[in-house]
Amino acid sequence: MDQSYQFGIDILAIVAIVQFLFGAAAVWLFAGPAKPQVVADSGDNAEMEALKEKQREDSKKIQEAMQQVYRLTGRIGHDVGEHNARVKQINEELSGAAVEGSVDLEAAVLAAVSKVTQANEQLQNELRSAEAKLAEQAAALQSQMEMARTDALTGALNRRAFDDEIQRRVSEFQRYRTPVSLLLFDIDHFKKFNDTYGHQTGDDVLCHVACTLSMVMRDVDLVCRYGGEEFAVILPATEAPGAILAAERARTAIERMLVEVSGQQLKVTCSGGIAEALPGEDAESIIARADQGLYASKKAGRNCVHLHDGKNLVKHGGEPTAAPAKTEPKSAERAINEKDPLHALPNREAFAEDVRRRVEQHHKYQAPVTILYCGVDQFASITSRHGHEAGNVVLRAVAQFLKSLLRDQEMLARVDDDRFAIVLAGVTSGEAMQKVERIRQAVEKCKLPFDGLADLHFTASFGLAEIARCDDAGALMNRGQEAFETAAESGNKVHAQQAPVFAA
Repeated sequence: MDQSYQFGIDILAIVAIVQFLFGAAAVWLFAGPAKPQVVADSGDNAEMEALKEKQREDSKKIQEAMQQVYRLTGRIGHDVGEHNARVKQINEELSGAAVEGSVDLEAAVLAAVSKVTQANEQLQNELRSAEAKLAEQAAALQSQMEMARTDALTGALNRRAFDDEIQRRVSEFQRYRTPVSLLLFDIDHFKKFNDTYGHQTGDDVLCHVACTLSMVMRDVDLVCRYGGEEFAVILPATEAPGAILAAERARTAIERMLVEVSGQQLKVTCSGGIAEALPGEDAESIIARADQGLYASKKAGRNCVHLHDGKNLVKHGGEPTAAPAKTEPKSAERAINEKDPLHALPNREAFAEDVRRRVEQHHKYQAPVTILYCGVDQFASITSRHGHEAGNVVLRAVAQFLKSLLRDQEMLARVDDDRFAIVLAGVTSGEAMQKVERIRQAVEKCKLPFDGLADLHFTASFGLAEIARCDDAGALMNRGQEAFETAAESGNKVHAQQAPVFAA
């Protein structure tokens, strides 16, 4: 009996802990230090109002989810209380029978045990049902919390998440001296993109920049949409030299990025500011220094980055860039005849020739060679649901990511309607694996606006094969295709096929 009573007490303690955790989530969401999200320098009141409305909707959904959780945990507590009352009553009946010296004491004990068993089974059934509902509500709350920290357009973290994280990282630095650096990026001439090509193109540019930043940064780095056309990247455990390298890597990747609009390739650049946390400064101070670096980059002609070291501003990389020019609308015939960058890629035959050349070099110089196949998952489904142009938008985005792998003398080939391939010379499959995994993650996070769709998501699968001692070009390509097919079976995977081992 005492064990059943203690069991009920333990359940109540668990319920209290659950309520405390959800209460803490409520404090974080509704009374935390985060500042209201703002749109920097956009001048677009409609965008600001839409953003505020979305925040109000998110808050309402979170409050509703939390109220359901509290009702559920309250019901659990009530059920446990009733169970303890039943057990106590049974215990009293059994004690009374023992005091009275009843001849039927054995029968009374058996009856009490039966009642306790039934009460325990009833409680366990109720708890199992409540546990499933509690898990469902917790998942809903977790989803709403993630949405409250995510920018709806780009999929990057939003201003609230940035404010929370920069405060935490700077406090950690002041206490433990764990370095942290901040990058601020602003898309150059962004207003011109909207004015010249329309807001849909502006949204497309924002999504491409967010995807590119996610791809080139480390997993521990936090990429946030700071406001409007401005992005922030928090670099934990990174001092100024590492931050400069990361900023230049990002700036260069964005500079190489091309956004396709009505048959035209738009070049995008950005300006950046860098600041490393200094002893004694708060989060507002490091943000202000990074912002000064960003302003200096704009003033210096854009498409560069400036480090603010606490005293001086130092420029790094880049050349000035001009605003996108206003262009006349193209005729349908001219648009059709203009070269599509997807069709301009080398084809299957050119890729096979490149493989043969690299294999000959391998057998002559013993340099490693790895081939990569990449394909868009469920590509036929994308085109059937959204049309062939949506499929082309997805293919261009994946091709853009893959181009970040290329070095001098390497090429990206389109070997099928929905498949690309690259020969990576001088690279082992193990070395390529990490880079390809980062691209897979970046593709998975990418969300492209297309024809009014706000959530055109897609994933890709990747197959790697490193040349073996007895491989010719055909064998190497076959193993690469097999690796890709293995990855594509489940989708959104990277699979590297091990080289066959031959006896000496």
